[in-house]
Amino acid sequence: MRSLLHLILGAALLPVYAAHAERVVLPVAIFAAGANQSLWATEIRATNRTSGDLMLHVVDFVGVSAILSFAPGDHVVPAGQTRSFGAYNLVSPALSGCSDLACGVGVGNNAFGAFVIDLDPGVSMEAAILTGSGAVFSVIDSAAACKAWEGGYLTFSGPDTCVQGAGPLLENTGDFRPPTTPIVLSWLHTQPSRRTNVTFYNPDPEPASVTLTVTSADGVSSENRSITVPAHSVSQLNDIFSSPPFDAVRSHNGTATAAASASIVSTTRL
Repeated sequence: MRSLLHLILGAALLPVYAAHAERVVLPVAIFAAGANQSLWATEIRATNRTSGDLMLHVVDFVGVSAILSFAPGDHVVPAGQTRSFGAYNLVSPALSGCSDLACGVGVGNNAFGAFVIDLDPGVSMEAAILTGSGAVFSVIDSAAACKAWEGGYLTFSGPDTCVQGAGPLLENTGDFRPPTTPIVLSWLHTQPSRRTNVTFYNPDPEPASVTLTVTSADGVSSENRSITVPAHSVSQLNDIFSSPPFDAVRSHNGTATAAASASIVSTTRL
């Protein structure tokens, strides 16, 4: 029986957008046991909004690469899709999860470092640190792997029983976008156990006509909804994947992935 008293929210987003061929240094927590019985791990999402397949090229890893047997690799991001990776996926194609990492670095030890990545033009990349914590937590539990987007850790209460981590929390720290300029959100969760809200801020003196388009990870399922945000006010859509039209995106993703992206267009600044 799963024993879990609380989850700790912990997320740090590192957005990277490649307008030209660009080398990116991305710090990650691959496998890290933290304070208060927490387990930390980095999820990476790469989004390709072009009409052709693009690549991210993992060139180097600065950290405990010898212990982890790091191998450079190329990863395809198909046209119009979003791919999710656990940081361990980028260490080596031979690593299937944090359990493999634990065997490599020693149970209870940590694996931090930084990837050196070359992004094809047109690929946007974000990374978030996910964490899960429970009152009953063993080193053996922490060695097991959940899916990349879940954080957390497995228990022995049944096969593949994941105590999900919390987060991430996505915030826009930039200025308001000009009217009709698309705003892209690459980090939406479609898991039924998670609640995704989208908030719209209209700073202008007239109402905003806003169109929100949400797309599944594979780019096949896309749904939109139009709303009006009153002048100089805030409107929020709550739990968007629990009801039409966006529940169709959740159904399409199923359990294969939790990734979805959104595009927002407004007649005013937003």
